[in-house]
Amino acid sequence: MKKIFTLSVLMITGFIACKNDSKTNEDPTVSTSETIHLKSDSLKIEFDFPKKWETVKTPNQPNLITLKQPLTDPSDAYQENILIWTEQLPMNISDSIYHLTTMAQLKISNPNLTVENKGITQIGDKKFYQYSFEFTPADSNHYVVNGYTYFNTKDSMGYNFNGTADKKNAGLFQKEIETILLSFKSK
Repeated sequence: MKKIFTLSVLMITGFIACKNDSKTNEDPTVSTSETIHLKSDSLKIEFDFPKKWETVKTPNQPNLITLKQPLTDPSDAYQENILIWTEQLPMNISDSIYHLTTMAQLKISNPNLTVENKGITQIGDKKFYQYSFEFTPADSNHYVVNGYTYFNTKDSMGYNFNGTADKKNAGLFQKEIETILLSFKSK
């Protein structure tokens, strides 16, 4: 659970910029002209994402990767992103407990944060637990985070997807996240 706390702190501070990160595509293969298939052994995950997006690997964090959407036009001031991390738990718990623990760690590391539990969302053949929250950092922009957790009870592995968007783009970006989650496979 210490790992969840560390990742949640990293998640909040990493929303605005990933300045010291290095680009990577791990093992990408183009599946269509519109998407790239990413298969990551360190994350024990694979999925498709839009070809124009960039992947950012965080140094010293092999279980963490960020997908960044390109700016859409000259007035677009924020690069929407999806922070993806996995964690191996030492014991098996239920997927709902994993979800509640993730939300609790967010609240512990950010006491002023109001995290809304949105319950279960069926995306393709998988059941994700969803939550969301909003925040306004020092730059005075308003951001929305839509988070999804998936827990594979077979191997006690937790998968987390947190999409951060400028509030005006949050609804459209949530659809982008869910499209990516349609192709999600755990190893």
